[in-house]
Amino acid sequence: MSALQIVAIVIGVGITIVGWGLLARAVKHFLTVFKLAQPTQGERTNSPGARLATLFREFLGHTRMSRLPIVAVAHWVTMISFGVLFLTLVQATGQLFDPHFVIPFISTFFLYEWVSEFFAMAGIITIVMLMVIRQKNHPRSADGDEGRKSRFFGSTFWQAYYVELTILGVGVCIALLRGMERALLLNTGETAHASLFHFPLTGWIGSLFSGMSVGALETGIIVVALIKLVISYAWMITISINPTMGVARHRFLAFFNIYFKRHADGRTSPG
Repeated sequence: MSALQIVAIVIGVGITIVGWGLLARAVKHFLTVFKLAQPTQGERTNSPGARLATLFREFLGHTRMSRLPIVAVAHWVTMISFGVLFLTLVQATGQLFDPHFVIPFISTFFLYEWVSEFFAMAGIITIVMLMVIRQKNHPRSADGDEGRKSRFFGSTFWQAYYVELTILGVGVCIALLRGMERALLLNTGETAHASLFHFPLTGWIGSLFSGMSVGALETGIIVVALIKLVISYAWMITISINPTMGVARHRFLAFFNIYFKRHADGRTSPG
């Protein structure tokens, strides 16, 4: 085990422990605050079937963003990718210890590979789209006093930029890792699994690393896996110490906000 790998393991495992620890503390804080509220007398827990239907309709259909179809599609992809690509975080952790690591029975299953590659690559494209849209509709170029007619008026922009760059960074790391994984398979003679059937969208990236040695590819995988972990857990630490960072936390709280609406059918309430 090289010195670089030892340093990567220490940093990767350390930031993982800190990230999950601070997130657990933040969840405890939220629950403590929520318990201060008065009982709802059951009006927000009635009709569980209708509430689940509303949750799935609004979550999977993004119905609240129907007036912005392009934004809705882009946001849907980044939202789904957040959950679908969680296992890539697990794999990156394992790759710190062994660059050849794969999650047994999962990482090499072609349907998982197809889905993860689709959402990684689509996530890169759609988050860039959302970044461009945010700049195009920035308050500095909108009508009204200080750009009040911009739908981003009043946004805390550093938070939005940080979340966007985090999503972009994670997507790029996944794409690079997939490419180097394919190049490593080809270099070690495992050509069957290195086919484009298993790397449909990132196979071309693997070709970019075809001239690298096995040792160089192993080092590259460790470094990129560490960068992915640092980006991911730095984000987790940031939202844990900023409990009002809605632009990041809504991806967790949206499920509860939708399910516990005043009306089980999801219709809006005044006030």
